[in-house]
Amino acid sequence: MNSQATEQPDVQKEAAEQAVIEKRREHLKNESTRIIEIAGNEPHSALKCIHQLSVAGGATEATYIAIEQRIVADQDSAGAYHLALLAQNTPDLPIDARQLIEMVVNKAIISSVWHC
Repeated sequence: MNSQATEQPDVQKEAAEQAVIEKRREHLKNESTRIIEIAGNEPHSALKCIHQLSVAGGATEATYIAIEQRIVADQDSAGAYHLALLAQNTPDLPIDARQLIEMVVNKAIISSVWHC
């Protein structure tokens, strides 16, 4: 009977931990949906989306893809720079960091030519 008494708190603790995980997952899913909507509908919103992603503490793969698509559509070198930084720290992101880095480098080259 003593082992049953110790197993029950463990089961309750595990259930509580699972509930917290599910709540967090639902929050990230909702935030991801909101960020995807912003990226899809607001031109030049990549930095705003990246900020929201950081505040949320993560997002779905689709969110990163939507932000990358916004960056490419706007040719946003600042957004490309910040998303590339995220990609360097999180290697399994579904984005093409090389493309983003090239965008930043090309913008720097063009800017330096104009300032000469």
